[in-house]
Amino acid sequence: MCSSSSGLADAPPRTGPAAVDPCLPAPAHTRRPWPTGAGRRGRRRPPGPAVPTRSFRTPHPRALLADPALDGDLPVVLLGDLNAGPGTPEPAPLDAVATDLWTAGGGDPDAVTLSSAVPFAPLEAVKQVDRRIDHAYARPGRPGGAGVAHGSVLAGTAEVDGVLPSDHDAVVTDLEV
Repeated sequence: MCSSSSGLADAPPRTGPAAVDPCLPAPAHTRRPWPTGAGRRGRRRPPGPAVPTRSFRTPHPRALLADPALDGDLPVVLLGDLNAGPGTPEPAPLDAVATDLWTAGGGDPDAVTLSSAVPFAPLEAVKQVDRRIDHAYARPGRPGGAGVAHGSVLAGTAEVDGVLPSDHDAVVTDLEV
């Protein structure tokens, strides 16, 4: 349960992909839940809301990573579906200000986070399918700060009760600070 100082003491904890912190209010912009029942090619899609990582109101991820207002004792970390593979022009501005944790953590350079083998993958997204389009970046919170990334792996690759958790596999990297 949430503490009374959060203002949500009587609210039940949220669950699912949007429940980063069950004591925080729900995100203002959420999408409709995935349809239940048969999805594309006969598989069920996971239930629950999908929270967009970017909208027209959000600054470019490079601006977020480079923002000195985020400086502190801990690294500044950006995680998300960037809809672009490594080495393409889209993530290049992030590479200029931060470390790709997947690569630094020894992740497979041929890893795929949006596979055409997933029954409900958006096959029309030809620039994204069969590439690693989900990323984790970090920069030191202060000049001279450091972190060590290791153990990069994919997660969410197996079905649970006959349902894949998402059309994307998650990227996971341990970051020691």
